[in-house]
Amino acid sequence: MEQRLVRKVLQTWGMTCSGCEMRIENALKKLDGVKEVKAIYSNSNVYVTYDADATGLKQIIESIEKLGYIVRNKPGAPAYPGTDTKTNTKKSADDRMTISQLLGTGIVIFSLYVIIKNTAGFNFIPDINPSMGYGILFLVGLLTSLHCIAMCGGINLSQCVSYKIDGGNPGKPSKLSRLSQLKPSLLYNSGRVVSYTLIGGIAGGLGSGINFSGAARGIVAVISGVFMIIIGLNMLNVFPWLRKFNPRMPKIFGNKISNSNVR
Repeated sequence: MEQRLVRKVLQTWGMTCSGCEMRIENALKKLDGVKEVKAIYSNSNVYVTYDADATGLKQIIESIEKLGYIVRNKPGAPAYPGTDTKTNTKKSADDRMTISQLLGTGIVIFSLYVIIKNTAGFNFIPDINPSMGYGILFLVGLLTSLHCIAMCGGINLSQCVSYKIDGGNPGKPSKLSRLSQLKPSLLYNSGRVVSYTLIGGIAGGLGSGINFSGAARGIVAVISGVFMIIIGLNMLNVFPWLRKFNPRMPKIFGNKISNSNVR
């Protein structure tokens, strides 16, 4: 039987990294009739080829939007989220952060920096030494752990919430043990500690044999900072053209990680 192949380009809003590409591709590949699918984060497009006799465009769009993304050019939808279908004019409540909002946020952060620097300062926490009591050590540990919440908390939470502990039956109590429920968090933190230790050992070994000049260390720090700024701006969706410079994991590893998630 001859297939009725249809190729569509779906403008998909909400992709923030290359991981979003893999999420969309893996979800659409599970649909019957989908022959080819390619999600491109840099231009927010999803290219899909499907057999119209086996599946429809509606099912494909629903699969994408179930993941939390928005298809801009679906039939009957506004041309852009937050616009009117007839006038196609952009409403004031836009999800994008404007340049003025970004500039205002930067001014507020800089002002806080100047205020703290000229009042309490950034060295108000005393240096750690063996004469300190356990109470002050505990307090310092709590204060310095805040960066772990911001840096690792989101990753840890994403791994835990994707693990279904109820067997997929809402309202039915879980039959898994407490250890099984803690498995995602334990695996994540164990892998983090082991990988940090191995990478730190390798870096320390290389550093003991290779001496970088001050200029070389400065260049590495500047390049790292630039990439961090690019990633932040891409998450805010301020300059879409910067997506071309966003570092990404090779898809061969990303697909393996995505397919190995416990669902």
